[in-house]
Amino acid sequence: MISRINGTVRVVLVDGFALSREGLTRILESDESIQVVAQAASLQEALDTLESIATDLVVIDHALPDSDAIGLIRLIREQGLTARVLLLSAHADERRVAEAFRAGVDGYVPKTCSARDLLMAVQELAQGGSYVHPHVAGVVLNRLRGRSDSLAVDEQLSERERSVLGLATNGLNTASIARHLGLSVSTVKSHLRVIYRKLGVSDRTQAVVWALKQGFGHEGL
Repeated sequence: MISRINGTVRVVLVDGFALSREGLTRILESDESIQVVAQAASLQEALDTLESIATDLVVIDHALPDSDAIGLIRLIREQGLTARVLLLSAHADERRVAEAFRAGVDGYVPKTCSARDLLMAVQELAQGGSYVHPHVAGVVLNRLRGRSDSLAVDEQLSERERSVLGLATNGLNTASIARHLGLSVSTVKSHLRVIYRKLGVSDRTQAVVWALKQGFGHEGL
């Protein structure tokens, strides 16, 4: 979970276009708990900013004038910067999504998402979770589903655990999963801990990446 100052999530916004940054700033700051503390238009400007300003979350557009977002995400992780990273992308294909999570992104939303979806993603990351927009998860799962090299999830997870993981993969947060399945939040958290142990991962982001690679999701959402 992000350690907030006065309850505020401090965001650095990285986008090559001033008009886009201004629009995103208005959306983000419509939530009183979010403050855009700085904007950057390039990879180098973003790194300089993150080294000098206390930041909880970085929202990055996929295309930058001097790099792509993946290069910036890798540098953020290599330099040990602790800010969480949310990628805003026009692309939702399997290769790009998998590459983003391998680089160390914590959340992935398409540019077609609503303002509400963007704010939900920011708050989920601020609370220590991860976020994959349902549209992104759906596109990737549809392309991966049916691969002959998928692992047999049935052999590793119980039916309830598969339901929890499937809903998480489709972008639902812990509270939403609990409501959907008629469980308590603490029970869902317990299921998630068991899932992480069985899959050999340490957090929800890694579990979702595992699920995406295996073509696993929750039907009917």
